[in-house]
Amino acid sequence: MCITLRTWLDLFNREPVALFTYRHPLEVANSLQKRENFKISHGLRLWIVYNVRAVQNSANLCRVSSSANALFASPLAELDRLADGLLDCGLPPPINEIKETLINSFIDPNLRHNKNVSDGKIMARHGDCEVRDFKTDDTGMEQEMQKELYLQAMHIYCDFENGKALKSNYEWPKSKYLSF
Repeated sequence: MCITLRTWLDLFNREPVALFTYRHPLEVANSLQKRENFKISHGLRLWIVYNVRAVQNSANLCRVSSSANALFASPLAELDRLADGLLDCGLPPPINEIKETLINSFIDPNLRHNKNVSDGKIMARHGDCEVRDFKTDDTGMEQEMQKELYLQAMHIYCDFENGKALKSNYEWPKSKYLSF
């Protein structure tokens, strides 16, 4: 929906609220590699394009954001925060109080495959966010493309974490493999 959102807006009876959630780019790329046999560089490129378009296409909507890390770290607190944000956007509160037992029945950290394991040397910093190197079996041009797209994706990810990338005047980082 993030790519086609603008197409659908005229069909809604009222302006929708955007609930934007994001996941670590390397987790997504590794998942796509495992499930679809995509190259890591292709998975990183998709992560960048889909997340950038989601933010750009929801820019004029009331938007509430979250991350997979926040949801898995403290499900009840994060869902309460999201419910408050959606209430601030004019949506009615949940009919029933959100109970931890219900949340734990469908948010299972053990089902989180491809958890980020980039624990190498620090490649870059964006505020408090460290970008760590990761292991790859690829070499040559593919490895170079992976590293550059990873740095670009992580710059965006770090800016999601600190809120910069959700601001209207945000300038998306560029690379020689993908720019906006």
